[in-house]
Amino acid sequence: MSARARRGRIRHRVRRPELPIRAWQRDWPFGIHRRTGDVVPLEDYLDPAIPTLELLDLAPSEWASLTLERLRRQRTYDVYHAGVGRLSRDRALAEVERYTPLGKKLVELERRHLLRILERQRLPPGRAQPAPRRPARLPRLVSLGPAVEVLSIDSASDEGLAKARDYRQANLFPVLQQSGYELVVRDDDSALRKYVKDDAIAPGLRFITGVGHGLYDTFYGENLDVIFSTGAYKPAEVQGKIVHLFSCRTARDLGRDMVQNGCTAYFGYDETFQFLDDEDALRFLECDTEIDLSLAHGLTAGETASRCRALFEYHVAALDQLGHEYQASMLRDNLSCLRSPASGPQWGAIDARLGG
Repeated sequence: MSARARRGRIRHRVRRPELPIRAWQRDWPFGIHRRTGDVVPLEDYLDPAIPTLELLDLAPSEWASLTLERLRRQRTYDVYHAGVGRLSRDRALAEVERYTPLGKKLVELERRHLLRILERQRLPPGRAQPAPRRPARLPRLVSLGPAVEVLSIDSASDEGLAKARDYRQANLFPVLQQSGYELVVRDDDSALRKYVKDDAIAPGLRFITGVGHGLYDTFYGENLDVIFSTGAYKPAEVQGKIVHLFSCRTARDLGRDMVQNGCTAYFGYDETFQFLDDEDALRFLECDTEIDLSLAHGLTAGETASRCRALFEYHVAALDQLGHEYQASMLRDNLSCLRSPASGPQWGAIDARLGG
């Protein structure tokens, strides 16, 4: 792009924020020089004498260049992407260079990360951010009356899925069982279509929840065994039931298809989600498991979605206050992929609830 074209995109200079940054951050790639198109460090971005583009004015190709430079500076890079597994720095660089769908995802994460660094400085000087508040604790769960059957389908064929399966076994299953729910668990080698297809049509079943890999139109069980796929399951398997799948992408097509076939409410993700380490995984899993816990307490789908979003936002704010903008951006990105009846009627009714 010519220098004239670049100048045409910026009609006036915006005063740079005074960022409270650590010394090591100052030489990290942060912006694009307005005239040369070169990647410049944060030190230059903050210098009003150096003509750099505002972050909001960067083109996709410029964000890709900036992301590549930041990835090259990483001493270690180890991010878990569902459906991909652990992503090394070399693999991440290759994905961004080819601008694959995964590469675009990495560029978008970096964009959100840098914009959040600036966003945190918008409060007037001397005015502290309010401390994040966790949603109020739910009351002790009691039986909803007649026994409600819950089917859990939990694949553990890679480390990310195994973390989710283990978290649910420790933090969700005991609550359901102690409160009178009839829990049917299909995990590991029993998380297969040949078992689930009969479990799903049991007369007392009202809730299907699960962990597994996914495509837009398919939810997989153990070793990529197809559990549900659009046009390849009986409507009776989802009619009158709430479905929650901790799985990438399935909300876009499979979730809508289930609702069209009688599912009363669907919760899931319409794109790929990711996390950095065990602590980040636990935050994400706590937020996602809030869906099951809230529904089990008899909350409506709309109320459940509100509680889940509030918990996500609590953790995002807490990470921001700790200065962990990248983790905050990643968690917020996961939230942006979450779909439920609160996202629109194509994912069910906001007044749907278990047992009613």
